[in-house]
Formats: sequence, C-alpha cells, structure tokens
Amino acid sequence: MRIYFGTIPKLNFFAMKKLIWMLGLVLLVAQLSYGQTDGTSLSGIFQTAVQGGVKLPFYNNTDRSLRVDKSVAITFADFKKMTAKSTPQGKTLFIKLNKAGKAKLAQMTQNNLQKPLVIVFEGEILSAPLVQETITSGNLQITGIDKKTARKFIKSYKK
Repeated sequence: MRIYFGTIPKLNFFAMKKLIWMLGLVLLVAQLSYGQTDGTSLSGIFQTAVQGGVKLPFYNNTDRSLRVDKSVAITFADFKKMTAKSTPQGKTLFIKLNKAGKAKLAQMTQNNLQKPLVIVFEGEILSAPLVQETITSGNLQITGIDKKTARKFIKSYKK
C-alpha cells in the first residue's frame, strides 16, 4: 500500500494561468477588505464616506484629504484595458472597464451624483472628480498624474 502526501494534480498551462489569476484576485480583494486600517494599502475607485470610512491624503497635496468608503470598490480586476498618453498637464490614463466594472461604475455614479468619486492608488488619492451624471460607458480618464506615478499605476495593473 502506498500513501502519497502533498500530491498536486497535473494542470495544463491555461489551468495554471487561471489558477494564478484567481489567486491574485483573491489577494487583491483581501488587501482591499482587510488592508491596513489607515488605508495605505488601498488601490481602486471608491465612493466618499458620509461617516467613518478611511481618511486618505491626495498624492500631490497631503494637506488635503477625503474619507472613503472601502466597502464599494472598483479594482484592477475590473479593468479591461489601460493606456497612457503624455499631455502638457502630465500623464493621462485611459481606462476601459470590463462588464462587471462597468456595472459597478454605473451604480456608483448613479448613487453619488454631485459627490466625488475617489480614485486611490497605494493609499493616496490620485483624483476625486465630482460626479455630474451616471457613467454607463465604462470608460474613465485620470489626468494630471506625474510620469513616475503613472508608471507605477500601470505596472500594478499589469501584475
């Protein structure tokens, strides 16, 4: 009689790639859900918090801050495509969301008219535009980011 300990079933390349992607998604959700209480590990798109929430500084002006609600978020897992373009104001990131992200964005913007939608990267607010109307296209732009931050944002997305 043979007993095998720690055997791993054989997985083809695509099954392994899917497993790694799912593990990354689980880790990202865990980071957002159970990250540091001060919010330094947060990255994603959040709505502002009426009460409580996590107080985060703006990346280019640490004297300014907003409170964000961590419970509703669009993460890198909701991104379908991202490109960058240089402008006189800095880098502009163009983000296209997947179907799930598009639905989350539509719901977030519908529920937060005339309130800021907070775009956070590594615990700092990159942008907090005021929602003027429900966004159903699933397309976003983040403007005026310095090159270093844009590179780090894109690198994190591609992981």
